[in-house]
Amino acid sequence: MNKKIVLTIILVFSLIILTSCSTETTMDDKNETITKEKETSSVDDSSDAETTTNNDESTDNTNEEIDVEKPLAKDFELMNLKGEKVSLSDYKGQKIFLNFWASWCGPCREEMPDLNSFYESHKDENFVIIAVNVGEDKKIAESFMTDNGYTMPVLLDETTDVAAEYLVRGIPTTLVINESFEVIHRVSGALSMDQIEEFYEKFNQKNGN
Repeated sequence: MNKKIVLTIILVFSLIILTSCSTETTMDDKNETITKEKETSSVDDSSDAETTTNNDESTDNTNEEIDVEKPLAKDFELMNLKGEKVSLSDYKGQKIFLNFWASWCGPCREEMPDLNSFYESHKDENFVIIAVNVGEDKKIAESFMTDNGYTMPVLLDETTDVAAEYLVRGIPTTLVINESFEVIHRVSGALSMDQIEEFYEKFNQKNGN
């Protein structure tokens, strides 16, 4: 009788020990799984970040010509580098290239010399390029323009509200607005001088010039 009790006690303790070991193994497996998931997530995040960076540095552009029921440009008011309030409608009656950019944007920096050169060559032809800086403060935008000798009018969209209003998904983005304040072209991506000239010629043709 005593032997049976002893055997029973030994069996119960054995089961408790086995159960305890099994539980520890399971927790280790969970921890290892969680660690692997974190590592995988980290790799995926890095991959996404790299993809985003590559997209930001892309110089390809898309040209959307607006033929039917051309929308009127949405007026807005922003500060320029002199601290003055300027409205887009102040330029109504002129041919406008409305360019959204930022100093950290590679494609923006790439197209800026050609845009500024074109602006200098055509500013007396009832034409203006308005460079809307997106998300940066006055000091950064002003330093960038001064350091590079750029003379285009700059407006500061520090809150990015105007860019959002114009559905700007990426920069640079350029819109062409005719003398009637209609948006007739939209280009996403950096522009070369050849593209700027071709773009301007099509713009003129649209207006019978």
